[in-house]
Amino acid sequence: MSGQRFVYDSERQRHEKSVGRAELIARLDRLLVDPGADCWVVVTGGPGMGKSAILTTWLARREAAGAAVPHHFIRRGAYNWDDPSQLVSSLVAQLEERFELPEPEADERLHPAARLHRMLSRVSSHQLAPRNERLVVVIDGLDEYDPPATTAGEPLAAFLPHALPAGVSVLCASRHRHPYVASLAARDGEFVQI
Repeated sequence: MSGQRFVYDSERQRHEKSVGRAELIARLDRLLVDPGADCWVVVTGGPGMGKSAILTTWLARREAAGAAVPHHFIRRGAYNWDDPSQLVSSLVAQLEERFELPEPEADERLHPAARLHRMLSRVSSHQLAPRNERLVVVIDGLDEYDPPATTAGEPLAAFLPHALPAGVSVLCASRHRHPYVASLAARDGEFVQI
């Protein structure tokens, strides 16, 4: 396996209690599970409003249903979880493991966003399209990502592709007025802010 998978058990346990969010979870199911367009979905709100709890609850429900849900929790300064190459490496490792689709060695040297796009495209063409299935990638804490001072242009391009392959959607969480929300909205594909 070429990627290094992070273990998020303690992070997920911190957010296990989700109360009164059944309608929101059902809306995420309608957007991301039911047949429909591939999209970028971002759950927004202020600090402590339960964004991480919502994503953790939805993730646990999908995993309990047998779905593969590659996920990452960005936490500023914690365990390299905010490093684009480590973030992508963890997602790639999860995709390799779940779909038994090894990443070519040459792809490991690609820019992180290109590497993730290449792996998602491979999963899309070899697994999702033939089976008419969908995949959701979950990334919590976009507002916790601080790009290096040398980064020019759009900071999320350090790890997120500009477009999604067929059958792939991305579910994220961020503070509602954070600039990364507009960055997601500018990407190719449908965009939904909750």
